[in-house]
Amino acid sequence: MDEKTVVLKQSSAVMIQKHYRRYLGKKAFCLWKTERESIHAWNTLCHASSIAISRYWRGYVARVLAQKLRAEMVEYLLNMRKIEVDQDEDEYWNSLKFGKYRRQRYTRKKTRDQSKIHNNVVKMI
Repeated sequence: MDEKTVVLKQSSAVMIQKHYRRYLGKKAFCLWKTERESIHAWNTLCHASSIAISRYWRGYVARVLAQKLRAEMVEYLLNMRKIEVDQDEDEYWNSLKFGKYRRQRYTRKKTRDQSKIHNNVVKMI
């Protein structure tokens, strides 16, 4: 074999190796790219899921808090109404000529009626 054929065979081998390594590099890059895209898609999905979970949790907590606030508001309004009724009743009894006496009779009668109702309820049970 002469020197030209040896050089030609070597350059041909180098060329084949170059193209094969290029092919392996492109293949590795494509695999890396698809893996990277799948990781990005997974991260996007996880992020969207965590946002949805947070949104539902905040909504639940807000509904529970709103329910508690409504219950407190109802209790407050009932207490205010009771105070107003007591004040109106005091005003009514004080406006009468013998208000204190009549009030004492009224409250005694009212308590007797309530105790009768309570006794009847207890007997029913």
